[in-house]
Amino acid sequence: MPNDEGLDLTDVGIHPALLDAVLHATMAAAGADVAEMRLPFSWRGVSLHAAGAAGLRARIAALDGGDGAAVSVELADAAGLPVLSVDSLVTRPVTANQLNAAIAAAAGAPDHKLLEVAWSPIALNDRTIGGRGDLPVMLWDDYRDDDAHGAGTVVIWESCCAADDDVVRSAYAATHAALAVLQSWLSGDRPGTLVIVTHGGVALTDEGVNDLAAAAVWGLVRSAQSEHPGRIVLIDTDSAPTDPEVLMDLANLAGRGEPQLLVSGDAVYGARLAPIPPALSAPDGDCPTSDGPAELASVLDPAGTVLITGGTGMAGGVLARHVVGAGGVRHVVLASRQGEQAPRVAELVSELSAAGAEVLVLACDVADRDAVAQMMEQVRRRCPPLTGVIHAAGVLDDTVIASLTPDRMNPVLRAKVDGAWHLHQLTRGLGLSMFVLCSSIAGVMGSPGQGNYAAANTFLDALAAHRRATGLAGLSVQWGLWEQTSAMTGHLGERDLARIRRSGLAPMSIGQAVELLDAAVLLDRSTVVAACLDRNALASPAVSAELPMLFHSLLPRPTRRVINKDATTHESGLTQRLQALSPDQQHQLLVETVRNQAAVVLGRPSGQDIDPECTFQDLGLDSLTAVELRNRLKAASGLSLSPTLIFDYPTPVTLARHLAQQLIGTGTTGSAQIESQLKTLQQTLLAIEDGDKQRVAAQLRKFLTRLLAPAESGRPLDDRIKDATSPSEILQLIDAGSIES
Repeated sequence: MPNDEGLDLTDVGIHPALLDAVLHATMAAAGADVAEMRLPFSWRGVSLHAAGAAGLRARIAALDGGDGAAVSVELADAAGLPVLSVDSLVTRPVTANQLNAAIAAAAGAPDHKLLEVAWSPIALNDRTIGGRGDLPVMLWDDYRDDDAHGAGTVVIWESCCAADDDVVRSAYAATHAALAVLQSWLSGDRPGTLVIVTHGGVALTDEGVNDLAAAAVWGLVRSAQSEHPGRIVLIDTDSAPTDPEVLMDLANLAGRGEPQLLVSGDAVYGARLAPIPPALSAPDGDCPTSDGPAELASVLDPAGTVLITGGTGMAGGVLARHVVGAGGVRHVVLASRQGEQAPRVAELVSELSAAGAEVLVLACDVADRDAVAQMMEQVRRRCPPLTGVIHAAGVLDDTVIASLTPDRMNPVLRAKVDGAWHLHQLTRGLGLSMFVLCSSIAGVMGSPGQGNYAAANTFLDALAAHRRATGLAGLSVQWGLWEQTSAMTGHLGERDLARIRRSGLAPMSIGQAVELLDAAVLLDRSTVVAACLDRNALASPAVSAELPMLFHSLLPRPTRRVINKDATTHESGLTQRLQALSPDQQHQLLVETVRNQAAVVLGRPSGQDIDPECTFQDLGLDSLTAVELRNRLKAASGLSLSPTLIFDYPTPVTLARHLAQQLIGTGTTGSAQIESQLKTLQQTLLAIEDGDKQRVAAQLRKFLTRLLAPAESGRPLDDRIKDATSPSEILQLIDAGSIES
C-alpha cells in the first residue's frame, strides 16, 4: 500500500485498505461466479501477530471439504513473518435486494423490514411495585359518582365482560364498553390519568394471550392514546384491581410515562417496536440464493388449494399472484362479497390462469358463518384439499374516538373479526400449512382516527397467537401502508399521506410487501409488523419531540419529556419566551405559533400561508387534523387543552387569545389555578381521620369568613393561595392562623 503521506501505520493492526484487498481475494477461494457477491458472515480463531505492515502476502485455503463456504486466512509481511491468522472465515452470498436494503438503511432512507412488538423490561424502584405511593387513586365507578378530583388522580377501569363462550360477541361487548368509558373520560378536560386494565389481552408468549376480546380493547385504546397523549395508560396484568395494594401499584405504574405496560409477576415490561432478525440458517448450512419463491413454496403444497378472502381486492389480488407465481400453488379460491362482479376480476383470473393456476371465484360475506360454511362446502366439492388460508377482507370507516359510535364500530369489526373467527372454526380440523391474517400496523401504533380498525386488527393478532398456542398454523401480518392504491386507501389525499409520513411510515411497493411476506412465513412467530419506516421522518424535530415510546428502540433518543400535570404553566418554554415580551409582542408570538403548527398539519410550506383570521374549517382542518393540531399546541405550551379546542376557538387569532389567557393570564388573580388546587385539597380533606374533621372544618369556616370579608391591607389573600405549591401548604396556612379573621 502506498504511503506517500507518511501515515503511522502502527496506529492500527492492519490498515483497512489492506484488509479489504485480502477479503476481495477470499471471493476467488469461495468459488463465487462473476455475477455473485459474497460477504463475510462469521470469523473464528482470529489472531493479530504484528502491526504496521505496509504490504501483505495472503494464503487463503478452502475449508469444509473444499466447497468454498469457509476459508482459512494467513497473512504475512514482506519478510514472510506472520501478521494475522484466521482459522475460519465464512462468507455468504447476498442479493441485490439485500444490498439495496442495507444501503438504504445506512443512508437513513425508508427501510422496509419485519418488526415485532417486543416487551422490554422496565427498571423499577421500591415505590413502583409493592411500595407506598401518594397518588390519589380510585376505581371508575367511584370516580363517576364523585365530582371532587385532584389533578393527580389515577382512575382505574377494568375491562372485564361477563363470561361468554361466544368470542366474537365478547369482542363487541368489550370494545363497546371501552368506547363508552373513553368517551366519558375524554369528553371534558378532566385532570388525572385513566388506567385501563386488561387480563391476557397481550402477553410475553403466545400461550399467554387468552382473552381475544381484551386484545381488541388494546387496539381501540391505542388509538385513543394517539389522539389524546398523556391521558390514558394501558396495563395488562394477572391481578384484579380490587386489593388496595394492587390499586397503588397500578397508580405508581401509571406515573412512569409508559403508555402501555405488561405486568407479569413482579416484572414490568414496556411495549417497543424492534427489528426481527432474518431467519438465517447456521453458518455451516446452506444459504438461500433467491429472495422469495423458495421460502414461500416451502410452506405451501402446490397440489393443494389456497383460499383468499378479499381475494378480488388490491391486496388479495397481489397475494394471489404471489402464491401462484412464487409459491407454486395451482388451485386458488378468490372469495369476496361481490365475487365475479368485482371490478377487474376477469383480468385477475386471466392472469392467474396464464400462470398455470385453476381459479374459482366465489361471492361470500365472510362475516356470515352460514355463508362461510357453504363456501367451504363448495371448495371441498370442487377443489383439491384446502391447505392454506389468507384472510385479506376488510373495510374502513375512519373517525376520531369522540365521534365513534357502536354503529360505526360494528361493520369494521364484522369484516375482520367475524370473518377470521369463522374461518378459524371451520378449518381447525383440516391441518392447514398456512393461515395468514392480513392485519395492520394501525393496531400496533394506534392510528388516530382508526379506533375501530385498530380494534379489529389486534383481535386478528390475538387469534394468530391463540392458533399457534394450540398447535395450529397462524400468522398475523401487521401491514404498513402500501404504495398501491386500494378501495380502502383510495380516499387518502396528499394531506393524509403527509400525516402518515410524519408518523414515520413510508409507503412500500408491492415487491417490498411480498418480500416481507416471504420472510415472515419462515419465522417462528404469530405476529410480525411488515412496514417501511422512514427514519429521517422519525428523527425530524416535528416528530421527535413527541416520539411515542413504541419507537424508542428503533431510534435511540433522549427520554421523552413527560408533562407534570401538577406543575404550573411557567415551566413551559413558550411561557418563558412570552414573559420577556410586551402584550402586543406576546399576541404576535402566539398567533405565529398557532399558524406554524397549523401549517404542519395542513401540509403548507410555512405559517405565512395560514390566514390568521380564517376559520380552521375553511383552512381545511377536519376532526382528525384538529386533534393533531391540539396535540401539537399542547406539547408546545405544556397546557392541558380541551378536546374541542379548535372548534371553541375557530381562528388562529381567537385561539392565540385563549392561549394567552392560559399561559400569562389577563390581569386576573389566577382563579383557574386556585380552583385546581382546591379540587386537590378536597380530595385530601375527604381522606382525613374522623377525629380531625371537626377541627379542620372549623378552620375552613374561619377561612371562608375572611375570604368573603372586605380585603385588608397587606399581601392579598389570593396571592398567598396562588403561591402555595401543595394542599399541605394551604392546610399549614390554616393551622397557623395566617388567614383567620
